[in-house]
Amino acid sequence: MKKQLSINHLLIIFAALCLAITFIEGIIYFTQYEPYDNVFLVILLSLKNSIKTFLGSDGSVTIKEAVNQINDNRNLVDVTIGYAFAISSVVAPICSLGFFLRLFERILRLSLYIHPFDTRDSVFVFGWNEKVERLVTYGNDHTYKVHVVTAQILSDNKRYTLSKAKVLVHEVDLLTLDIDEAKQRLKRMGISKCHHVILMEDVATQNFSLLQLLFNQQDLMPSPCYVECAVDNEEVKQLIEDYYDTNHQQLHYDLEIISFSAMKVADMYLRYPMHGYYTQGKSLPENLDIHLLIVGFGKVGQQAILQAMNLGVLSSSNTISVDVVDCDVLQNMDGSLHDCTHWTDKPLSIGQSMCDGQFVISFHNDYVESQSFRNTVESLDYTYGIIALSDDDSNLAALKTLQHIIRDNPSHHKAPLFVDYNHNALLGNYLEESDYMGVHALSSTYSLLTLTKLLDNQKDIQAINYNYRYNQITFAGDPQFDTHRSAQQYWNSLSFFRRNACRAIALADSVKDDLIPYMLKDNQSLNELLKHCYGKDGTLMTHHTNQWTYAADEPSFFTNLENEPVMNALIQMEHRRWSYYMISCGWSYGEGEKNDTLRTNPCLIPWDALVKQQPAMCKYDLMPMLMRYEAAYEHHTGMGNE
Repeated sequence: MKKQLSINHLLIIFAALCLAITFIEGIIYFTQYEPYDNVFLVILLSLKNSIKTFLGSDGSVTIKEAVNQINDNRNLVDVTIGYAFAISSVVAPICSLGFFLRLFERILRLSLYIHPFDTRDSVFVFGWNEKVERLVTYGNDHTYKVHVVTAQILSDNKRYTLSKAKVLVHEVDLLTLDIDEAKQRLKRMGISKCHHVILMEDVATQNFSLLQLLFNQQDLMPSPCYVECAVDNEEVKQLIEDYYDTNHQQLHYDLEIISFSAMKVADMYLRYPMHGYYTQGKSLPENLDIHLLIVGFGKVGQQAILQAMNLGVLSSSNTISVDVVDCDVLQNMDGSLHDCTHWTDKPLSIGQSMCDGQFVISFHNDYVESQSFRNTVESLDYTYGIIALSDDDSNLAALKTLQHIIRDNPSHHKAPLFVDYNHNALLGNYLEESDYMGVHALSSTYSLLTLTKLLDNQKDIQAINYNYRYNQITFAGDPQFDTHRSAQQYWNSLSFFRRNACRAIALADSVKDDLIPYMLKDNQSLNELLKHCYGKDGTLMTHHTNQWTYAADEPSFFTNLENEPVMNALIQMEHRRWSYYMISCGWSYGEGEKNDTLRTNPCLIPWDALVKQQPAMCKYDLMPMLMRYEAAYEHHTGMGNE
């Protein structure tokens, strides 16, 4: 900022000095060498001479006349002014060029503002850093009209680059303005035409303050308007979620929180599912145990555990073993994992007594360069590996150690190995393209930083549609579905926790898509099975008068369910997934009613116990398959049975 201000000031100072010197030289010339008696004419001629000097053309007084003046007159003042005029004759045109360039820049920026035929949706990005620059230049396909709002003063080179990318820049620190002044500035920026806002300040608390500012100015914003807030700090994330949950009924905009580490891991599990180790043949083995090796317990490593709890435990006999290796596990443990686990030097079993299957975490304090690290990893028979240390040199050291171990243990060749190369995308691409140990590079933050990916998130669209269908499906005794509310309106009424739960289901659906073909009998299709279970004479559920009911009494329903092994396995898989997801969010079993404050739920028990203690609640584990049935047969509530 200081550098930019000094350049502007120097330009003005040099121009003022040149103007003064050329004017004084004109006065001397027209009073001594071509004397005029009329003072007014002398001033006009001197001004004309100054203007011509700034335009780079020869006026009445040239450098040649200044040299003659110096030679003819040894007066110190005249000689000094003569030399100064000669220098000013060179500097003045340069100052003029600088002013014209700045004027051209202002005209160019103004033309972007008032373009009458630009009908693109506007996107406002608050903040300026490496991520923002990447997003609005390389990640911008010009589908949107992009505005950048920053408290920084950008360099001329940055402004030029952004102008080429057709990005509008507003240099203003909104957080230092009072509410009325901030409102006027936002109004002049054109935020009333903006349907997308992205908050990407480096400091997470500044994003929260900007969120509050938008809440106070939301009468300027159109409806609908979507605000995305980049936060990887767990404490600030919780603060924003609480703020939104408290005020979302009064808010006109929809808010989503962006976590780049969560996006990386979700993309990783989508590209290479954890169970992919077992889906390379024609049939699934009976043992679907997964052994997850995580080297580096930063944000990516912890997200890998949290998302694995939602995706991994597929059957009651299934075990997910996680071995975490880092030099200081306890110091790196984030608040998101404190909710569901704690530090221990012994294997820690997650969710004991609350769900079937097993999820076991073991922590190892080792440096990757040590022999102890090699000894630890050699003893593990992992099926999925993630190296996500804080720097690329350490990642390569860990990778080199694993290379020697893989050579000695051929079974590891089948296990996918991911490495987070942080910001060194070239290194990641080289190792992946050269098939170095079969390693895969985690998607870099920058590859995820495109406006299309941030604003058109397909997983969020699936989650919104899931929630809408969830509300469409009503059971006997439930409130009737409100047909006047849209899918987005239902979504906007949800708390952050409910939204994240819907996203978790959308992510888990891809796991079911991979496994269902292996679970079906020969020549059996999923749609036929769904119709058999949920159709007109369905064995499990029937649809009458806009509501779903069990096809038989509860004991008969569970008997029928046991006679449908594929559907039974899928429904139990959903309850198990939900249980582990709830545990990952810090929930536990509690008798009586569900308590959102204490995070207790009476349904957090294994399936067999749920059938005995809460049989009426089992119907909610049928929801994903019911929605697949409705999607397959376009069977919506209120249309009657087929």
